[in-house]
Amino acid sequence: DQLNAAEKKLNITENDLEMPTLEGFEEREKEWLITGYIPKGAVTLLCSDGGIGKTTLWCDTLAAFTTGRSTIFDKALEIPFHRGCGVGVMYFSKEDPTEEILKRKLREAGADQSKIRCFGLDDERLNKIWYGSLLLEKLVEKYRPDIVVFDTLQAFLPDGVDMAKRKDMRDALNPLNALGAQYGTAFLMIMHTNKSNRSLDRK
Repeated sequence: DQLNAAEKKLNITENDLEMPTLEGFEEREKEWLITGYIPKGAVTLLCSDGGIGKTTLWCDTLAAFTTGRSTIFDKALEIPFHRGCGVGVMYFSKEDPTEEILKRKLREAGADQSKIRCFGLDDERLNKIWYGSLLLEKLVEKYRPDIVVFDTLQAFLPDGVDMAKRKDMRDALNPLNALGAQYGTAFLMIMHTNKSNRSLDRK
């Protein structure tokens, strides 16, 4: 039957059936880039209607990371930001051009631009970036950014992903979880809530 055929395809061995007990797992606290908001090594979604300031918010957050100052989230929780020095960040945007919009926003937010890596909107390499792409993996491996921003989430989905299907989205984002676990990189996804279905297509 189909189940047996699937098992044969997976080539299940006796070793695969050795399942550990809970007592063999080490308990540890979650690590945060921003306490209560952005965990290290995980995917975080920043989602709202268009035109209310998502771009300004993520640019200000990246600027804070590069200089070591408090973010708006730290201030809301009244938590001092004691990193002490800036960290490396990376962003990929198919929403706004760097030269016309993002560079200005980041400069006005006080960013240390030498700690921010990105591709311009007209850079052909941007089309080689999607969740799970080899280029993305190699860039994270080389530069080890503390956080990577994708603006927007929809624009960097692999071809054929149906956002209405949980399995499709889980499978599409799993490579980021693997990268996060390996390098400790956090991933911040920007998403619109009031776009039409057509705008959800990968650009």
